[in-house]
Amino acid sequence: TEGWGISCEIIQTSREWIQAIDSRRTLHLKILEMTPENILFVHEAKEYLAERGFTRLDRYVPTLAGLPCHPLGDVFMVMVDLPGGRESDFGDEHDLVQVSRTLARMHQSSAGFHPSPQARGMDYTGLLPLYYRKRCDEMKRHFREARKGKGRFDLEFALHGAKYCQLAEEVIDRLQTSSYRRIAGEYKQNPSLCHHDLIYRNVLLDKQGASLINFEMCCIDIRSYDLANLIRRRMRKSGWKAESIRMVVKAYLEEGELLPGELEILKLMLLFPQKLWRIVNKYYNSRRGWGEKAYLAQLSEIIREMEESVDLVESLEPGSGL
Repeated sequence: TEGWGISCEIIQTSREWIQAIDSRRTLHLKILEMTPENILFVHEAKEYLAERGFTRLDRYVPTLAGLPCHPLGDVFMVMVDLPGGRESDFGDEHDLVQVSRTLARMHQSSAGFHPSPQARGMDYTGLLPLYYRKRCDEMKRHFREARKGKGRFDLEFALHGAKYCQLAEEVIDRLQTSSYRRIAGEYKQNPSLCHHDLIYRNVLLDKQGASLINFEMCCIDIRSYDLANLIRRRMRKSGWKAESIRMVVKAYLEEGELLPGELEILKLMLLFPQKLWRIVNKYYNSRRGWGEKAYLAQLSEIIREMEESVDLVESLEPGSGL
């Protein structure tokens, strides 16, 4: 902590945080394997949000040199002003509504964000068709591998893969004829930040409401990406139910707004077999870390989930608020 001119004692470490104390307070430190330019992007994003009224987040505490991070060998340390509260539960409806409303307020406050030339972050606005095409092609290539393979994972994916490769192609076709290009163009003119890592432990709740933390994956993108991610994570906790999707969207629109036609893009995001692509890509490209049994269990779970979700998502009516 020399970068902040503080002498402290470490009292606890976790997967994400180093908790320490000095003579006056509890400190939260984090080691980041990011470049200083990437960390600066995250810092500028948080400061922009705070300046525009969204203060329920984990701002970086600048060093004595006025920088958001301090070098520590090949990595960098940040000190974080961490909000209090418990981790959220996306399976709890009250929590979920608070998270959705807070996400909307964050998006609203982020409108017009432009990083400095020194900062380096990702702008995914307009790139969804490109990423979906790449992932669809990868999934089709792995499907061909599966049909030649002899393992249990190969047999399971060969049995179901054609259906979901076709679904990915259909989503791409519908995306190309949708309002996505216009929507992305409007966001290019008035950029918006997305958290891009909206999981339960990155939302803290107390009596005053919800706080968003761990912005290290934040980027510039269309708002419906975060909303689709929140809906997917809710569905995995409670099953795919139309009323749950409508509850998330309704709570979001009470505090924020989406562009005309963006609910249709949200629907297409929910339809694309993203999780299936991820597990088959991991299996055929690495096969490290897990045995085939663990991969197969994941694959079977994902296929069951998709069999449950696709017809439900198709039945949603974006024009009437889903």
